[in-house]
Amino acid sequence: MKKIVKPTLILISILVVLFTGHYFVVKDMNDNAFNLLLLTYSFNLGITLLILVLFGWAFSNKIQQLGSIFLMSTGAKFLLFFSIIYPFLKMNGTVKSFSFAAFFIPYAVCLTAEVLLAIRLMNSISSEVSENANDSDEKSEEN
Repeated sequence: MKKIVKPTLILISILVVLFTGHYFVVKDMNDNAFNLLLLTYSFNLGITLLILVLFGWAFSNKIQQLGSIFLMSTGAKFLLFFSIIYPFLKMNGTVKSFSFAAFFIPYAVCLTAEVLLAIRLMNSISSEVSENANDSDEKSEEN
């Protein structure tokens, strides 16, 4: 779990800065900007935090299928998006560029964080496995 604390704090900081900047850019374009941005940013952050905790749990339990967990979590995130967020974005019949950007900007940032952390954890697991294999080879050569 220690390996996910620093990336999580960095992600939260980036999203807070992006949310603030995004809001000040679009506040005059849409009366409902704050609510829409709050919904999309909190959705992406919440789902990503759950995924990062799942990554941390998988890593601490030495589960080798972190890549599969990543793919399943990405699919689950898409299903949740289309069932929860998409109806709010399409309230007037079409998804406008403002609504698309309101979702896609935090989604892209969170997905990037998930990918980078998954890569870091998988590399860490891979190096541990190869070190353990080298240790067992050395022990068998000694006998």
